[in-house]
Amino acid sequence: MFKKYKKQLILSSIVILLPIVFGLIMWSKLPNTFVTHWGADGAADGFSSKAFAVFFIPALLLALQFICVWITDRTNRGNEQSPKVMNLIFCIMPVISLLVCGMMYAIALGRTFDAALLLPVILGLLFVVIGNYMPKCTRNSTVGIKVIWALNNEENWNATHRFAGKAWVISGLIAAFSALLPMKIGYPILFVALIGGGLLPALYSYLYYRKQVKAGTAKRTKDMPVDKRTKNIRRISLVLVIAILIGCGYFLFTGSIEYEFREDALVMDATFYAPITLRYDEIQTLEYREENVDGVRVGGFGSFKLQLGNFQNDEFGNYTRYTYVKPDSCIIITAKGKTLVFSGKDAAETEAIFNKLIEQLMP
Repeated sequence: MFKKYKKQLILSSIVILLPIVFGLIMWSKLPNTFVTHWGADGAADGFSSKAFAVFFIPALLLALQFICVWITDRTNRGNEQSPKVMNLIFCIMPVISLLVCGMMYAIALGRTFDAALLLPVILGLLFVVIGNYMPKCTRNSTVGIKVIWALNNEENWNATHRFAGKAWVISGLIAAFSALLPMKIGYPILFVALIGGGLLPALYSYLYYRKQVKAGTAKRTKDMPVDKRTKNIRRISLVLVIAILIGCGYFLFTGSIEYEFREDALVMDATFYAPITLRYDEIQTLEYREENVDGVRVGGFGSFKLQLGNFQNDEFGNYTRYTYVKPDSCIIITAKGKTLVFSGKDAAETEAIFNKLIEQLMP
């Protein structure tokens, strides 16, 4: 493999490791803690040491580069992969390294940006670029739409990937456009666009296969000999894919926050997170704010619908948040010297909770 792709491997490896050079040059100016992960709501929720960010992440991406090239080269079903497709494989990790490390360094040096806005644009552009390469893929078990009807028939493979190229470009454009919409609308559109880009080509391949069988140009898959091990792998893979899709959709787009006003305390119970009990006699200050409170998540749970857990901002420092994503209004409470920010699903519900809380606090 190294002899075959010597120049590409050397050049891509140099680009992947470039962030390490930048990190060494700027070492004294970099903070000891880096933001290394962002949640679905665009809030930072993962932090690592300076050494981890500067050295380990590029090294990990370099290892993944060699693994991807090796797998692509070894599982090509005897066909010579298109040079253009191989060049795309060599470009993916270098681009990811420059983009991810660039974002980490920018934040570490004091720059700010909206990760929730940037994510749909990046994914959209990635789909557009890969979509342009789809029709150039030769039949293989690693790169492309690897459904059985395409893998077993060259004509089906070519037709499926011509369609997939168009589908991915359209999905990518829709995904990028979703960045211009409010998160509550844009992220579901992003999710549907990306899932559609993956499922529609598979459906097209099956329909094309049915057409071939009817015309007598392809055998039925059940008439093709398949060993028991392959059958089991296909079944397990199908179950896992369906389970992952359902699980992702459930955690990213569902959930709610329930409020129970007891005689002596307010209980907040959010889906996917531990409940909070707030005693009325512990409340020191109470404020209703007709705007969102921005902050960076340092622990907890975040999705396209909920923001829960421990947050930080310049106004409150460390505080606890129990809100929907970017609410129109929120309630701010201090109790025992700690700050709690929470909200209803909309401004009307938040105001109703605030008024009810005022009633409970009145003598």
